[in-house]
Amino acid sequence: MCRAAGWLLRWGGRFCVVFPTERLAELLGEKPGETVGYRMRAETCIGPNTRLEGVTEGILTRMIQRDPELTGVGLVILDEFHERSLQADLALALLLEQQRDVAPRGLDKTFDL
Repeated sequence: MCRAAGWLLRWGGRFCVVFPTERLAELLGEKPGETVGYRMRAETCIGPNTRLEGVTEGILTRMIQRDPELTGVGLVILDEFHERSLQADLALALLLEQQRDVAPRGLDKTFDL
């Protein structure tokens, strides 16, 4: 679970969640699940000290539906947002409803929120 001021990074799919998360952990000299982790359908690799959590679009949408304020999350990053999908648009709409608590930011050189 994300702790206070944790970050969520939404990537497009399963491969796009695991590979970058493993690389970020490697750069920190750690294993996935320590400071950097991921969550996707049928697989979770997070720990009590996880601060950055990579998630798929579906997981992010479910997290917002369960806890609209995303308790314990200080930032949500929507990576590659120009690759539009229904789930990504839904996640953005739900985040915008809660923008006073969680500030949405698009991480894409071709798209500004």
